[in-house]
Amino acid sequence: MQTLRTINGKWEELTVAGRIIDTVVHTLSPFSVYQSTQSLDVDFRRSSAYLPWEATTLDAFLNELADLGIIGSREGLTKALLRSLFMDGVQWAALTALGQSLYREGPIIRGATHHEKMDKVISILTGSPNVDYEHLPHECTLKSLHELSKIQYWRRVVYCRQGNLALAPDRVERGDKIAILHGARVPFLLRYQAGGKLTMIGQCYYDGAMYGEISDALDSRADMFTLV
Repeated sequence: MQTLRTINGKWEELTVAGRIIDTVVHTLSPFSVYQSTQSLDVDFRRSSAYLPWEATTLDAFLNELADLGIIGSREGLTKALLRSLFMDGVQWAALTALGQSLYREGPIIRGATHHEKMDKVISILTGSPNVDYEHLPHECTLKSLHELSKIQYWRRVVYCRQGNLALAPDRVERGDKIAILHGARVPFLLRYQAGGKLTMIGQCYYDGAMYGEISDALDSRADMFTLV
């Protein structure tokens, strides 16, 4: 259900149905702060065993989480970080670095979904200290990973109250809400204003709620939000 209120033909308020699923409690440092080597500085013709940025970037994020008192399985946190940093491979179809342009050819490419492809890549990245990037699944070269990391522009990794990570617009603040809105394909970041109304900050990736994992639970207990 959606109700639009306009004044002089301009959008004033929008009432939508949905459910708040989590609250931001920590915002992590920008990805660029921890990226030790820029894409332009990488010689993609050489062996990738030197790990230009992946290991140091992940270690820095993991150390920051530890400094915040967030304790968990290193492997689990690393995989969650990679899923969030790469948005679970959602841009995979736009990459030309895979040998051919796969843009707009649907959610299933070469027999697997984007997030299934990324899951295989992440398992290898986290399972070996000396990763051969030139022989990762799906022709995922080091250049592909750098291209995928561009999704980080103008976004921040955040840690939420339920223990999940998310990738949110860089205007995110502690206390912002992550919500599933009826009819939307992705979660949204919302912020309460005086009077209980909300402002939409933007779309976000929320680890654990991108493939309908909680949709059934939301149907029977939707709330009504007024967006301004």
